[in-house]
Amino acid sequence: MANKVASPSDLSVVENYIKNIHTIDTNNIQSMCLLQSKLYLKILGILYILEGTNIPINTKVVETITKSTHIFNNIHIASRLQVIKVSPKSDMVIV
Repeated sequence: MANKVASPSDLSVVENYIKNIHTIDTNNIQSMCLLQSKLYLKILGILYILEGTNIPINTKVVETITKSTHIFNNIHIASRLQVIKVSPKSDMVIV
């Protein structure tokens, strides 16, 4: 299936397989889809401390912002986001 677009029957096969695995809580699965393309996104120039607060930026903040921004509509994040400080003395992070 890696070299063609998944059909509804392909998704059905995957869905049935996952439902039969007892270690997976199917109630936590929001939607069933297969990867259509692979992209890497690196966001630069983000301040480490949230503006107007003393709170350092974290993955929850970044996830909230990306979910509320129209640029990220219909995009599913395949792995956990990482927030990395540029250097110990810097006030900038890379996501």
